[in-house]
Amino acid sequence: MKIRCIKKRVIFSVLSLLLFSASCSQNSASKLDAQYGPDAFYYDGLTALKANNPEKAKKLFLRCMEKGSYYPARRSMEKLAKMGNIQERNKYASEIVRKYNDEEARIFAAKEFSSNEEYALLISCTDDIDLKEADNSLCKMRIEALIKKNDTRYTASVTEWFTSRKISSEHYTFWNQNIFALDDCAPDGITDDLYKILKFRIYVYRGDYTSAFLMMEDIQDITLNRHTVYITYQLIADMGRACLNGSRQDVKNAGFFEELSEREYPYIQDNSIQYYSLIYAGLLYNKNDTYRTRALNRFESAMNCSQTNEEYDMALWYYLNSCLKASPEKAIGGLEKFISTWHDPLYFSDFFDSLSVLIFSGGRLELFRKLYTVCDGHADNCTLAKFAYLAARVAQKKSGSVSSNEGDAESGDQSDFIFEAFKKAAELETGANVYYKFLAAQQLGYTKEDIDNLFFGGESAGEPSIDNESDRDAERFLEGYAAFGFPELIYDEWKALYSKDKKIIGIKCATTLAGFLGNVADSTNDYGVQSLRIIARTASEHRAGFGRETYKALFPRFFLAPVKSASEEFSVAEYVMLGLIRTESFFDCKITSHAGAIGLSQLMEATGKDVAKKLKIDEPDLKDASTNIRLGTCYFSDLTRRLDGSQILALFAYNAGITRVRRWVQSSRIELDIQKKVPSDLFLETIPYEETRDYGRRVISSAAVYGWLYYDQNPCDIVNTMM
Repeated sequence: MKIRCIKKRVIFSVLSLLLFSASCSQNSASKLDAQYGPDAFYYDGLTALKANNPEKAKKLFLRCMEKGSYYPARRSMEKLAKMGNIQERNKYASEIVRKYNDEEARIFAAKEFSSNEEYALLISCTDDIDLKEADNSLCKMRIEALIKKNDTRYTASVTEWFTSRKISSEHYTFWNQNIFALDDCAPDGITDDLYKILKFRIYVYRGDYTSAFLMMEDIQDITLNRHTVYITYQLIADMGRACLNGSRQDVKNAGFFEELSEREYPYIQDNSIQYYSLIYAGLLYNKNDTYRTRALNRFESAMNCSQTNEEYDMALWYYLNSCLKASPEKAIGGLEKFISTWHDPLYFSDFFDSLSVLIFSGGRLELFRKLYTVCDGHADNCTLAKFAYLAARVAQKKSGSVSSNEGDAESGDQSDFIFEAFKKAAELETGANVYYKFLAAQQLGYTKEDIDNLFFGGESAGEPSIDNESDRDAERFLEGYAAFGFPELIYDEWKALYSKDKKIIGIKCATTLAGFLGNVADSTNDYGVQSLRIIARTASEHRAGFGRETYKALFPRFFLAPVKSASEEFSVAEYVMLGLIRTESFFDCKITSHAGAIGLSQLMEATGKDVAKKLKIDEPDLKDASTNIRLGTCYFSDLTRRLDGSQILALFAYNAGITRVRRWVQSSRIELDIQKKVPSDLFLETIPYEETRDYGRRVISSAAVYGWLYYDQNPCDIVNTMM
């Protein structure tokens, strides 16, 4: 009797617990439904689909379509367009185009009509698109539908699409499937002249410039003499690429483009032909040092006839890089002349990187002070922080101190400049690019508390702020996927919205989404990788500072247990390995680089096998997270030992090989006129490979951030130790 009573109590307790759990779940769902209002019908519809209840899902999507806000209502209609019979699907696809009347709607409907072989409906819904501007996939679907229906507009559509814009993967696929596949001759509807134009453009797209150049006489005859196909700026650009890369008659070809820039084209209403003709005339002259002045004049003329900010900046970029071929001094002179006229400072980042390397290689380090002065007020903050730091560092190398209250007026001025330039580099807002901020802060002797104040204003939480430029409806829509438990839909939806509008979500929403995805990540870490991509892309466009929560989303500690274990085994700081893995793979354990590097720490297969042999591991699986981390940590530790304990040299060797690093050290001693140990921060700037320079900056700054956020370290101390 007693045993029966105990069993009854146990059963009653279990039932009570289950009922309580169900009640809590229902209460939670009710709260969410109340919070999201009619939009909840969309997310509940997704839940019904997941539970294999399409009829219930249909009803919920219909209710959201009628009452929900913009994004849930639109996605509900799209779900309905994929349910039911063909007539029902066509009806909703057509309704999407009618109601929303934008490119996204047409792409969605065109895909549905194509899969349903409803080519007349596809043509109808794309009748008013502009083949010069519309999404290439939409253009391709329309033209293929015209072929299916034997529509006479096919020829004109192919001509416009293939001559008015840059060749894309969609153009190339269309060419292979619908034109080239037909025995290498012009198919019905394609004239011989048009066929030659298409073939020429495909040659250029594939990089077969020699074959393209051999067609130049035909292309000129078709477009400039007989006008059977009108010349466009895209054809000018492809002719330019063919001449630049498929011929050695640079001066003669430059003259041809100069002549094109002076022609009149009555059927063209803008300066695009003149602009691109001048650009390619300049590029061809620029291949011969004797004609550099002529090249500069052509680039400046292109700047003067440009019609958009992007065209102006491109012409100026060519102008400055032509100056750079002459000397760093000439390039700085070009900057002084035009820096106040550019539109997007970020467009010139690679020019500044090349200029910096040339200043070092030429031993003209004093130019950094002038470069910093020229850039102040015009360059982007990351570039300005770099040159402020380097200008101060070079001056410090001569004077020997950050600041001085003694000495004559000249040395006092120098000390003041060094201090103010370091301070500028430390305090400029540079988003997630904190390398030069940390270097400057280290020179100024900042404590951890100083760094906290610098980044977070002394606040312990550092919550991200709402971005007023973002689309709050879109943010709420994406956050709904997290709230209702659909992590698998967030990344693709974010990508779709991002491609539509780059400012669709702000940093606060990105932080929320990244936090959710990071928390649900499993051993494959697919969601973790997605979280990092979302927050990193959003952060790269965010001009204000970040809070602590955002920094933790930007620098997560995925695979912490194997990192901790390997770091202890091989005496490497956890934050260093976290910084290395984040830089190498973004915590994607399945990734393989173009060069063949595998897994989290991006080991080459041969390197992995060598390290595994030392550790007595047979047949190592480099895509296994724990194995890869252990081998990568062992390899980095061994490189550090072989390079006399220098972590930064070990990083460079990890990226580019130990032999190269030793050769670079010798070269930098000559460039910097140093007989003994080369300062590591300056050595980094002399490395001839941009990839390796950037790699070093990113690993060091990432390791410093990890040590600061999670290990209560002063990032300045970490930078100092690693450098």
